[in-house]
Amino acid sequence: MNWNKAKTILIIAFIILNLFLYYQVKDANNESYEGLSDEFINHVEKKLLEKNIHIEGEVPKEIYRKPLLEVEYYLVTKRDVAKYIGEDYEEVLENTLFTNEEGSYIRIENNKKLIYNIRDVNGNLEISEEEALQIVDKYKETENMNIDNYKLDLIVKKDKIYEVIYKRYYEESFLENDYYKFIIDNIGVVGFETQRISKIEPKEGLITVTSAYESLLRLKNENPKERTIIKKIEICYYTDENTEGWENILRANMDPTWKIITERGNIKYLTEVE
Repeated sequence: MNWNKAKTILIIAFIILNLFLYYQVKDANNESYEGLSDEFINHVEKKLLEKNIHIEGEVPKEIYRKPLLEVEYYLVTKRDVAKYIGEDYEEVLENTLFTNEEGSYIRIENNKKLIYNIRDVNGNLEISEEEALQIVDKYKETENMNIDNYKLDLIVKKDKIYEVIYKRYYEESFLENDYYKFIIDNIGVVGFETQRISKIEPKEGLITVTSAYESLLRLKNENPKERTIIKKIEICYYTDENTEGWENILRANMDPTWKIITERGNIKYLTEVE
């Protein structure tokens, strides 16, 4: 018997089997969009138009199956305060508000969120989005901020500032509660806000996420004061922080949730329970 030939045949067979199993698992996790009819899609779009809500972005056509995540938050300490405004700071409000002689200040919210204001905004906004991103990149380098696990999620232009938002990216989805939001004006970084997750543990098993169109139908109860244009809808992981006792919560679940982004840069999460 030619053992070399037999070995080659076995290797090829294993490769084919592995490819088959890979695509079987992939198809199980992201099913095709066959459960919703054109009639239902038209019904959803009609109901939203009645509320002056227009969809301009592409609505994903997959049914997702994802695990729940249990996460542990990083708690902000006075060491973090000193890192940004120096050791010689004044504690204006115990464990909450800190300032230095230059007028910079840090506010801590719910023990998890650090809001750093370096200075006041300088004049009207004249720079481009590209220049705003370059300012953020330079600041990250100067301050040795390692946010390699984060991706740019959103740039929002306002009258005098840009908000440049990076969010933690995990298993092809943003973790909405783990982020850096930089405030940029003509001359540099005005300040930033951050909240971080220190540990992520996927729970066993997968849950089927309600389809994008079924989730969008929840907006039929909205009453926007002006025309709303949905530019993007995507799946993310999210925890509602409007929870009683949130300031004392260290560990929490993050659920796969549909997120919509409007033309004005506003975000709404289409949670299963409103």
